Amino acid sequence: MMLSKKNSETLENFSENYRYIFKERFIENRPQAAIAKELGVSQMTISRAEKNIVQQFRREMHRQ
Repeated sequence: MMLSKKNSETLENFSENYRYIFKERFIENRPQAAIAKELGVSQMTISRAEKNIVQQFRREMHRQ
């Protein structure tokens, strides 16, 4: 998957866990519950992380 320079820079600022969650959810299309089980956290933790990831991308898209 090719990402724009801005998106790549945003990803670089994410923690290792956020980068992993991003890849698994948005590229591999894995369910939150499966990622949560693998990481040893609750599905709600993945849901919140996903929400934060999307918000960070939105902020970057609106920055000039």
